[in-house]
Amino acid sequence: MRERRWYINGTEGTLIADLVRNKLLWRRALDAGAPVRQAFPVNEINHNGADVAMAQDLVDALAGRRKFPVSAREAIEAGLTVMAIDKAMMSGTVVDCALMWQRLDATTF
Repeated sequence: MRERRWYINGTEGTLIADLVRNKLLWRRALDAGAPVRQAFPVNEINHNGADVAMAQDLVDALAGRRKFPVSAREAIEAGLTVMAIDKAMMSGTVVDCALMWQRLDATTF
């Protein structure tokens, strides 16, 4: 089953982001009313289809047809962020990324 959701619960309310179907659902804390629902169109800007687009960007860059759309640093930052999110999910704890960012900042690109 394809699924990627973010469940965010805080003192002000709850947000559910369905990243496969491009839908948001939220409600303020202690609000007894129906949650607010918002859907977004599925297109190339959203996550759906991103894997194909990124692969095409890589092929085009390697073939010399155009420049890759992100820098090496931006790609590393994105990868490290996703790995920290996954680590937090698996451990059930907040992950302190300060040392990771310090090490990255000390690296020359």
